[in-house]
Amino acid sequence: MKRKYIAGFCFALIFGTFGVNAEEKPQTDPTGEKEIEWIRQSLITGREIELEFDRDVKYTEDPKTYEVVVNGDAIEEVSVISYFDNMVTLRLPKEIEDPEHAVIEVSVTDESVRDEEDNYMDTEKTYEVSYQLYYTKEYTSKCGIKIKACDLVEDNTLKYTADVVDIMASKRPEVAEALVSAGADIALYPKEQNIYYIPEHREFYDPEAMTIEGFGGTLEIPTTSLAAANIERDREYAQYPDANVLAHEFGHAFHLIGIKLADPELFDEIQKTYDQVVEEGLWQNTYLISSVEEYFGQLSACWFEGLDESSDGSFNGVLAPVNTREELKEYDKASYELLQKIYPDDVYFGSPWSKEEAKDHFDIEGNERE
Repeated sequence: MKRKYIAGFCFALIFGTFGVNAEEKPQTDPTGEKEIEWIRQSLITGREIELEFDRDVKYTEDPKTYEVVVNGDAIEEVSVISYFDNMVTLRLPKEIEDPEHAVIEVSVTDESVRDEEDNYMDTEKTYEVSYQLYYTKEYTSKCGIKIKACDLVEDNTLKYTADVVDIMASKRPEVAEALVSAGADIALYPKEQNIYYIPEHREFYDPEAMTIEGFGGTLEIPTTSLAAANIERDREYAQYPDANVLAHEFGHAFHLIGIKLADPELFDEIQKTYDQVVEEGLWQNTYLISSVEEYFGQLSACWFEGLDESSDGSFNGVLAPVNTREELKEYDKASYELLQKIYPDDVYFGSPWSKEEAKDHFDIEGNERE
């Protein structure tokens, strides 16, 4: 379970695509009524269709169950990427041309989708898909990274995210340029939803990992997704109100996209420094040392005073007493000097993730501060 702490990136990297849970299709005719309906059919991106059922159902994972017709042409190779919250998401093999004006229809080809009473859907009924994109607003940072969200996320949260990105990228503008060239962006989801509502990350749905608040961008999926509640440091809704998930997850994108493309030598230096730290036995019994990716993600949060601290000052299997820039300098000089080459050392984030608001109850030895 420790790998589910904060960083979705590592979880997805190790365990692969989650998607829908495979269920064998029923082999018998339904015994219930022909009463299951879709109550909303939406094109949420240029190639993803979200279908909301009027109840919880099962046997949704077979793509052959669904027929999608776009402008009169049946679409082949439709895939099912997730089912949760009574919604199944279909992915088309390519983007629809002029999606706002396309005529899209969906239907089921068999009676396999059932509810608990063995009710089923009408195979003769066709539903029209409406153009309702998931992302309805965006804000572009000064360095060119786009922040996007649905209407439920406050405008100020997008702007704050952009300000943080600009600070993180201010020392290495060439890294920001590489990120923009690779199509990197940041997606925010509201407190009313979970991370799997983000279209780019729906395929990672896992009901046992619902506390994840971020996925870091990679070359394969350059979108970094984040909980707006964490950025706002909303203690009622954020899972990790003392851990800056934005710094951590965008740190992954900075590392695995920007630095990798813009400065391969620095990318290699990160690996070498991590190997050195492992050899020296630092950060033992923490999430930070579990991989080079999490090493950089956690250090990014630490550099900007956003790394959570263990509750008792110990190295407790996940966290440590070392969680600020000054403590990093004292405890792990090599990592401090590495991060000093990458991030500015004379600036911090504004509230609610300012230096003054950082949690720091213990020194690096685990002694409680007076």
